[in-house]
Amino acid sequence: MPPQALRRLIADTAKAGGVVVFRGFPNNSMRAFSEALGKVVNDRDQLANVGIDPRLFRAFDVQAVPAPCRGVVGLRPCSGLSCKSEVPAYDRMTGNVDAALCARIVR
Repeated sequence: MPPQALRRLIADTAKAGGVVVFRGFPNNSMRAFSEALGKVVNDRDQLANVGIDPRLFRAFDVQAVPAPCRGVVGLRPCSGLSCKSEVPAYDRMTGNVDAALCARIVR
Protein backbone atom coordinates (compact mmCIF):
# COMPACT_ATOMS: atom_id res chain seq x y z
CA MET A 1 0.00 0.00 0.00
CA PRO A 2 1.44 3.43 -0.86
CA PRO A 3 2.75 5.26 2.23
CA GLN A 4 0.41 8.25 1.72
CA ALA A 5 -2.63 5.97 1.57
CA LEU A 6 -1.49 4.07 4.67
CA ARG A 7 -0.85 7.36 6.50
CA ARG A 8 -4.40 8.53 5.71
CA LEU A 9 -5.89 5.14 6.65
CA ILE A 10 -4.17 5.11 10.05
CA ALA A 11 -5.10 8.75 10.77
CA ASP A 12 -8.75 8.28 9.74
CA THR A 13 -9.07 5.01 11.63
CA ALA A 14 -7.54 6.54 14.77
CA LYS A 15 -10.00 9.46 14.56
CA ALA A 16 -12.88 7.01 14.25
CA GLY A 17 -11.62 5.03 17.27
CA GLY A 18 -10.71 1.94 15.27
CA VAL A 19 -7.56 -0.13 14.92
CA VAL A 20 -5.45 -0.80 11.82
CA VAL A 21 -4.26 -4.40 12.07
CA PHE A 22 -1.28 -5.86 10.23
CA ARG A 23 -0.81 -9.57 9.61
CA GLY A 24 2.79 -9.57 10.82
CA PHE A 25 6.24 -8.09 10.41
CA PRO A 26 7.74 -7.73 6.92
CA ASN A 27 10.56 -10.26 6.57
CA ASN A 28 9.86 -11.20 10.22
CA SER A 29 11.67 -8.03 11.28
CA MET A 30 10.16 -5.95 14.06
CA ARG A 31 12.86 -3.35 13.43
CA ALA A 32 11.92 -2.99 9.73
CA PHE A 33 8.24 -2.72 10.67
CA SER A 34 8.92 -0.11 13.32
CA GLU A 35 11.11 1.97 11.01
CA ALA A 36 8.55 1.83 8.18
CA LEU A 37 5.69 2.71 10.52
CA GLY A 38 7.70 5.63 11.90
CA LYS A 39 7.88 7.07 8.38
CA VAL A 40 4.10 6.77 7.94
CA VAL A 41 2.61 7.79 11.29
CA ASN A 42 2.59 11.57 11.83
CA ASP A 43 1.10 11.62 15.33
CA ARG A 44 2.67 9.20 17.82
CA ASP A 45 -0.71 8.90 19.58
CA GLN A 46 -1.96 7.10 16.45
CA LEU A 47 0.33 4.19 17.28
CA ALA A 48 -2.22 3.15 19.91
CA ASN A 49 -4.52 2.41 16.96
CA VAL A 50 -2.09 0.04 15.24
CA GLY A 51 -1.88 -3.66 16.02
CA ILE A 52 -0.50 -6.93 14.69
CA ASP A 53 -2.68 -10.03 14.77
CA PRO A 54 -2.58 -12.71 12.06
CA ARG A 55 -5.55 -14.45 13.70
CA LEU A 56 -7.86 -11.66 12.55
CA PHE A 57 -6.78 -12.14 8.94
CA ARG A 58 -7.70 -15.83 9.25
CA ALA A 59 -10.97 -15.15 11.08
CA PHE A 60 -12.17 -12.66 8.46
CA ASP A 61 -10.57 -14.51 5.53
CA VAL A 62 -8.74 -11.36 4.43
CA GLN A 63 -7.12 -12.02 1.05
CA ALA A 64 -6.55 -8.41 -0.03
CA VAL A 65 -5.84 -5.24 1.92
CA PRO A 66 -6.97 -2.80 2.98
CA ALA A 67 -10.15 -4.48 4.16
CA PRO A 68 -11.94 -2.12 6.57
CA CYS A 69 -14.32 -4.00 8.90
CA ARG A 70 -16.94 -2.29 11.01
CA GLY A 71 -19.28 -3.54 13.68
CA VAL A 72 -16.97 -6.22 15.05
CA VAL A 73 -17.89 -6.61 18.73
CA GLY A 74 -17.23 -9.58 20.98
CA LEU A 75 -14.77 -11.42 18.75
CA ARG A 76 -12.47 -13.77 20.63
CA PRO A 77 -9.77 -14.90 18.19
CA CYS A 78 -8.71 -18.50 18.69
CA SER A 79 -5.14 -19.04 19.83
CA GLY A 80 -4.06 -21.89 17.54
CA LEU A 81 -1.89 -21.41 14.47
CA SER A 82 -4.39 -22.95 12.07
CA CYS A 83 -7.75 -22.49 13.80
CA LYS A 84 -10.41 -20.10 12.52
CA SER A 85 -12.60 -18.08 14.88
CA GLU A 86 -16.33 -17.73 14.50
CA VAL A 87 -16.99 -14.09 13.79
CA PRO A 88 -20.00 -12.00 14.78
CA ALA A 89 -21.94 -10.03 12.16
CA TYR A 90 -19.82 -7.31 10.57
CA ASP A 91 -19.52 -5.12 7.48
CA ARG A 92 -16.41 -5.15 5.30
CA MET A 93 -15.20 -3.33 2.23
CA THR A 94 -12.05 -4.13 0.30
CA GLY A 95 -9.84 -1.56 -1.33
CA ASN A 96 -8.32 1.82 -0.70
CA VAL A 97 -11.36 3.48 0.89
CA ASP A 98 -10.95 6.16 3.53
CA ALA A 99 -12.16 5.09 6.97
CA ALA A 100 -14.57 8.01 7.37
CA LEU A 101 -16.29 7.18 4.07
CA CYS A 102 -16.42 3.51 5.02
CA ALA A 103 -18.09 4.35 8.35
CA ARG A 104 -20.78 6.40 6.55
CA ILE A 105 -21.43 3.76 3.89
CA VAL A 106 -21.89 0.77 6.20
CA ARG A 107 -24.18 2.51 8.71
